[in-house]
Amino acid sequence: MGLVKKVVLFILCSNFVFATEFNFKDVSLDEFKIYGISKNIEYKSKEHRDILILGLWEEFFNSKAFVKSKSKDVLMVIYTGYKKNSFDCFIGVKSQREILGVDEKIVKKTKFNKTSIAYNKEIKMNQLWDEINKMKIKRDFKMDIEEYLISDLIKPSYNFNVYLSKK
Repeated sequence: MGLVKKVVLFILCSNFVFATEFNFKDVSLDEFKIYGISKNIEYKSKEHRDILILGLWEEFFNSKAFVKSKSKDVLMVIYTGYKKNSFDCFIGVKSQREILGVDEKIVKKTKFNKTSIAYNKEIKMNQLWDEINKMKIKRDFKMDIEEYLISDLIKPSYNFNVYLSKK
């Protein structure tokens, strides 16, 4: 699992060349549970925000949720509670089985704008989100989600999904 941790940390810190087009489609996700860790990210600058998120990823990789995850599991990053210079971030594993010793989050059935993004080593997630936030998309900023297959995180390229809650 050490390799997965290194790959994700690289994803978060690598240089960014934005060459992705977003093709958002309307979808609905049924209620589900994820198990992991959460933190309120209260930041003074974008750089400070990125450091706090990176710290949360490191904490997640050391958590029981990650240790007990399987390669076929889905990893989700959920952003909620947006305010000026703060938001809540929950990183966890979508699971039917309960994972003790970590936080549990229930995501209610929700309508989203969804896009699939082709990841490669040039993408820097913070700038990808900056680009998404500049777009004219009808959204309510109640919840945004990144969705990854854990087995994909060690690959040099793969697809992951981004969901933006709709108005």
